[in-house]
Amino acid sequence: MKKSISIIIITSVLVACEHPISRQQKAEHLVKAYLKSALNDPGSYESVSFDTLSISYEDYASGDPIGRKLDKIAASFTDTSSKYKKLSESEFYSAHMDFKKYRKYQKLDALYANKSDSVESIIKNKAKDYKGKIDGYAIKHTYRAKNGFGALTLSYTDFWIDSSLTKIINVQDGYVRQH
Repeated sequence: MKKSISIIIITSVLVACEHPISRQQKAEHLVKAYLKSALNDPGSYESVSFDTLSISYEDYASGDPIGRKLDKIAASFTDTSSKYKKLSESEFYSAHMDFKKYRKYQKLDALYANKSDSVESIIKNKAKDYKGKIDGYAIKHTYRAKNGFGALTLSYTDFWIDSSLTKIINVQDGYVRQH
């Protein structure tokens, strides 16, 4: 009994002494683990620097219910405008051009393009003051590693991480400089 209580106390003290891992540290750990599995020569990996982890928020058009509806409306107007633009071009290049149809299609194209622009303007205006929920995180990492030819390169890569900081969701390689 005394041994079990001692073990529980020691475990509690050890857990209490551990420092909680910061978001920055979690992100860096994820990036390093990703690179260890993705690099041509993981043994040559050498971390140079990490930028500060930045938070990405949902934008108005995807995070707010009204914003989503407005975005769909704008997309619908854009699609309709595109349809009439194609019809007017088709009429213009046809062998038997009907000038009235051509002008009608041009006017409808312009009308729907203006409607789309108006809705996009509303979205842009409402988005100024909108701050949605956390969408994820982004971090840039600079590192050295050997490429497929065995040359040591200095790489700059952007990583996007999910909002729970558990997985890399996108990677975009920046430029690479060979040594």
